Amino acid sequence: DDVYVPMVFGAGRHKGIAYVTFAQAESKEFALSHQGHQMLGAEVSVQHCLAKGQGKGALPGTQASGDNRVFIQGIGQDVTQEDVQAYFSQFGTWSDIFMPKGSFTAGHKGICFISYGSPDSVSQVMQSGPHLVRGQQVTVDIAVARDAKGPGKGAPTGGPPMMHGGQAPLAVLAPAYGSGY
Repeated sequence: DDVYVPMVFGAGRHKGIAYVTFAQAESKEFALSHQGHQMLGAEVSVQHCLAKGQGKGALPGTQASGDNRVFIQGIGQDVTQEDVQAYFSQFGTWSDIFMPKGSFTAGHKGICFISYGSPDSVSQVMQSGPHLVRGQQVTVDIAVARDAKGPGKGAPTGGPPMMHGGQAPLAVLAPAYGSGY
């Protein structure tokens, strides 16, 4: 009934995934029950796509833990996660550090979330400063849960299209990123 192929912003290529919506539930079940799907000679994975918010759960470090979490931005590309951990451990014991990966020189996006065991640690971080990690100043704020501030930058509005009857479509995963499917 419908096919949605998300594109990489500004790159003119797809993300290697497609959402296929079937008009009839039987067609979806048929596609899921048969293995070995191919597109242009390459095998692709076919999975049931869950509605937004019903997946495996949040990524590590993406759930706020009360008032115990800080958001750090402006982390230099030559700074490692270990550098960030070493610097911010002076303010207390942390329970979680999440530094999103990206296709940059250092392999990260230049941001980090740190959850501390105590709100006092967050207070210490916020009252100290400026914060220099490997000689580069970073900006630190109290982390706010996504629900409290809305969806992130570039977040889709509403997720993948829904199929008739309120069921989510299939996700068709291409074998390689940008491989011409």
